[in-house]
Amino acid sequence: MRIAVAGGDLRMLTVCKLLAEHGFECTLFGFGNLLGASEPEFGAAVNEAAAVILPLPFSKGGNLYAPFCEKTVAAEEALALCGNNSLILAGGTDKEASNTVDYSRCETLLLKNAFITAEAALSIAMNEMKRTVFGSQAVILGYGRIGSFLAKMCRSLGARVSVVARKSEARALAEASGMNALPFCEAEKALSTADTVFNTVPSLVLDRRALSAIGKQACVIELASLPGGIDREEARRQHVKVIEALGLPGKYAPASAGSAIAETIIPILLERGITP
Repeated sequence: MRIAVAGGDLRMLTVCKLLAEHGFECTLFGFGNLLGASEPEFGAAVNEAAAVILPLPFSKGGNLYAPFCEKTVAAEEALALCGNNSLILAGGTDKEASNTVDYSRCETLLLKNAFITAEAALSIAMNEMKRTVFGSQAVILGYGRIGSFLAKMCRSLGARVSVVARKSEARALAEASGMNALPFCEAEKALSTADTVFNTVPSLVLDRRALSAIGKQACVIELASLPGGIDREEARRQHVKVIEALGLPGKYAPASAGSAIAETIIPILLERGITP
């Protein structure tokens, strides 16, 4: 059975490669500018495919996310051209249909991407700090998937880690893993001595008061999805260094992130009866 991999960044090249290694016949669309090859129209590329793999994110600016594509394809048009008989696997689409699966919501992928994001964020911090991670003060806002991985990575390198979390259960888990844990109403104590602050909370947590507690030596790394958790205008006024670090899996480790997508979608294909 033929699979069409359409659009996306370098991650999708790895997805296509791994599908082929599993015995699937693959058609690749959207990489003409990168590979220096002419491409068929989108409709021809996906026509009669048993499944169409669309990128993560599925769309940007109303178009199919395809930064290496010679042509622009409207997102709605792309979904329509995939046809009712194909299984559509798309990352971050709100289309509700029996033949459409949003693989970005799969826990397997969420966990793998969280681990890659945490590693990438730590790499950014290491490049920004004027000192080693060992002995540094790391403050992590939020203790979900990314926050918990990041806290453990920082601690394993010898950082003194403070986790700030709303839920008492999250704070208890952090404390059980050897972290200092605080509610947000006490965050200023940890922020005042931080070398690096990692935010994973997608709602405002670093307001004027919290930002004023951050020392001049610290940088803040924003990992939360938009609108994020930082009052950016206030951060500029107070000269707090903020590093926007969104979409790290595809930017930092596209091969690993592509493997994570492939490992998520191959079981879905098999469950739907789409086999090599």
